[in-house]
Amino acid sequence: MWGIWVVGMLSVLGVAIVVSPLFVRQRGGPGHELVRAVNDLRQVGLALSDFDYEYGSFPNDSTIAVLKAGFPGDPTPLGRRSSNDYFRQLFVSGIAWDEKSFHAGFSPKPDGFTGSRALEAGECSFAYVRNVAVLDPDTPLVVFPLVKGSLKADTKLCAKWGNKAAVLFVDNRVITLPVDSSGQVIFKGRDLFDPAQPFWHGTSPDVVWPE
Repeated sequence: MWGIWVVGMLSVLGVAIVVSPLFVRQRGGPGHELVRAVNDLRQVGLALSDFDYEYGSFPNDSTIAVLKAGFPGDPTPLGRRSSNDYFRQLFVSGIAWDEKSFHAGFSPKPDGFTGSRALEAGECSFAYVRNVAVLDPDTPLVVFPLVKGSLKADTKLCAKWGNKAAVLFVDNRVITLPVDSSGQVIFKGRDLFDPAQPFWHGTSPDVVWPE
């Protein structure tokens, strides 16, 4: 019996030793907010991919009319001002139903109400690149955290995570990229939003920010 008890205790301690660091990484430490954002962006990426499969593109200006025609009684507001507006298309289509995936953990947190109250101001954290004409695998779709009205990252937030930002690409990769002291998100040696990046095809990215 003593031997069985010892083996049992060692098993419990072994589980604790294995699980505890994982628990700490998920729930504590300065980088846990970025880890959560990366996980949320993966969920958003899956929803965007499903939308693209269903409607032939990611949410853009032209899909607004398609959704209004297909769901005439849906009260969800659709517009062109913010990333909230474009992400709401995922709710109208029925592809998304949980607001939490669009929020990186800062207050105020999503209240869970959809329909006319889907992704209200403060319930979305991510900037969205809309109306991309030509899609390469390296084309960014969603970026966090961008300063509202700017193509630069929030350096104060990024400093908490080792000067990193999170980016979802059209091929559903989510990558953390370095952020320089000016707030530029660096990808392959230059600013992610530099029109000279080959995936922008010489045009300036059309970005909308959360409300």
